[in-house]
Amino acid sequence: MQKELMQFATKEEAFGWMEEEVDDPCVDNYRFAYEDDVKATATYDEMVAYGCCGSFDCNIIVGGRRAWIGCNYGH
Repeated sequence: MQKELMQFATKEEAFGWMEEEVDDPCVDNYRFAYEDDVKATATYDEMVAYGCCGSFDCNIIVGGRRAWIGCNYGH
């Protein structure tokens, strides 16, 4: 059984949810990309590669479009 993706109306709403999920005072390297945006996903992947410490990355839906959201934490 496939897990349903979290859905949000806006990117800002998704970032608020992510911050609650991560629940760490040291968060940086915020990243977001719609899956159908080639340039944004390339930038997202670069940000993942240069992140440090803990990381959070999740596939979600924002405004009906699949996206990735993430950050690094725990510095």
